[in-house]
Amino acid sequence: MNLIDNLIELRILLNNLCDGFSICKESKDMTLTTKIKILFLLEERDCTPGDMIFKLCIAKSNLANILKSMIKENLIISYKNLENSKNIFYRITNLGKQNLKKYKEDLKNNLLSKKNIEFVKLNNVIEQIVNQLKGYKND
Repeated sequence: MNLIDNLIELRILLNNLCDGFSICKESKDMTLTTKIKILFLLEERDCTPGDMIFKLCIAKSNLANILKSMIKENLIISYKNLENSKNIFYRITNLGKQNLKKYKEDLKNNLLSKKNIEFVKLNNVIEQIVNQLKGYKND
């Protein structure tokens, strides 16, 4: 297979795999929401709205509403950078970390319940692909 064929195949496989948590019949709690995606980003490092817009491909107005809601729910906090007071950053709270951890555990249990895939091998392949794509983006 050539690169394009492999990319199309990967997209199809990822869509099928993602059905395990994006469209989960057992629980709507498994839906990969924008809030979960934001918590995932903030788990790695504090971000500006611009960072989130770029990484999540979300409209600025939608992001603003979601961030406001997440602050009210005490999932994240906002603060201004002392060096540059123009930049607002967002940070995950302990409650946000707990919610993300629970989501990840529930997702893992949901995926592991599907016995037709060897998840250790799959995880290694996905990790290699993600690392290569991250390297590609940074070039």
